[in-house]
Amino acid sequence: MTRQSELKAAALAMAWRCHSLVRLMLSPQAPCPVPRKRSAADNRWGTPAWNNFLRAPALYLGTALIALVAIGALLALLLCSYAPDQILPNSRLLPPGPDHPFGTDALGRDLLSRVAAGAWLAARIAVVSVAISLVAGVILGSLAGYYTGWTDQMVSRVMDGWLSLPGALVAIVIVARLGASLDNLILALGFMGVPAFYRIVRNTTLGARRMPYAEAAIALGANDHRVMWHHVFPNILSPVVVLTSMRMGTALLTGSSLSFIGLGAQPPMPEWGALMATGRNYLDSAWWLALFPGLAMTCTVVGLNLLGDGLRDLLDPRTGQSLGYGEAVSAETEPVAARSALEPLQTGSLSMSHVSGRQSGQRTTIPMKSTEIQG
Repeated sequence: MTRQSELKAAALAMAWRCHSLVRLMLSPQAPCPVPRKRSAADNRWGTPAWNNFLRAPALYLGTALIALVAIGALLALLLCSYAPDQILPNSRLLPPGPDHPFGTDALGRDLLSRVAAGAWLAARIAVVSVAISLVAGVILGSLAGYYTGWTDQMVSRVMDGWLSLPGALVAIVIVARLGASLDNLILALGFMGVPAFYRIVRNTTLGARRMPYAEAAIALGANDHRVMWHHVFPNILSPVVVLTSMRMGTALLTGSSLSFIGLGAQPPMPEWGALMATGRNYLDSAWWLALFPGLAMTCTVVGLNLLGDGLRDLLDPRTGQSLGYGEAVSAETEPVAARSALEPLQTGSLSMSHVSGRQSGQRTTIPMKSTEIQG
């Protein structure tokens, strides 16, 4: 009877300590990033989903700014009574008012409809130019990083020389040689952004190529296509997505700058840089001609930059802010948080030597000195 009581007490003590350890690992306030399963409660306010929102505010602010500009441009084109190129001789240089919320230009054209039409030209410049850079950079970078050898050396030396040239100057030379037009501007911007994608894809591919799982796949007979598609490309996806969002803002700003000096979109195309170039001649008498296109471009570029920063914080495992992980703690607060969280485990005879929680997705190690269960 005494033996049964001792076994029962030992089982209860072990169950309590296992329960405390599991509660520690699944707690959102855990001192290290421990993966947790998603539940329906994560989609409500005040839950880990809302905490993720607070940990990456730049992502949501950038998305909100871009959505605001896109929805505003769409509604303006649908609800505005005037076409972007419609000339009203009796409405020249009218200030903002009920009929023309953004005013009119020197030819009597409605500025609201022209700024809204310029939003789609800006999207075309940013998306198409970055797509050109993305495709060329990913192909060259993945080939150079995977095969190395003379292929890597040859392409890398070309990119080094490419990077030694000022990007804006190269774009100006290309547009001046091919002719000032929107298509040539997009081609020049795409050509200018290739080295940035090449470098990040090459460096990431070099690291993924030497990982144990990639080497194991090669040792098992997997061909190059399978290794690159299943083991290399998933590793370069996150940095490429972040760089793409950031390059869109840079491409839009550079394209508007070239249009401002007459090397991009030509009249009567309502590109934002061209609209500001026209408005600079009327800054004293018609300030709205340069103000509203400038505000639209500023909101779009800031939104794209914030989106890129938020994606970087969200996708980079070193920040400790990946979705589905607990709170990350700093090196200064880690011992205090560990001691407070492990108090239930230290009440019995189970002793813990130390607790070390690391970021970067590593597992938490909890070495134990001894485990003695007393009845």
